[in-house]
Amino acid sequence: MFKSNENPVIIKSYAGKKLYDTERADYISMPELADIAKSDRDFFVLDAQSGKDVTLSVLKQMLAQVR
Repeated sequence: MFKSNENPVIIKSYAGKKLYDTERADYISMPELADIAKSDRDFFVLDAQSGKDVTLSVLKQMLAQVR
């Protein structure tokens, strides 16, 4: 269930760990994705090639970078 009334942000993950924010129509960095995660916006990350949900994997990468 989504937290906000807005649609979730869809991030596409490309090879080389590139992240593309489909709402902004621009590439974003891992710290920018962390800002989205800290906000009240729901989001999910899809593998750009397969369409598979890779949100958990990307969140694990984000946590590893914070350490």
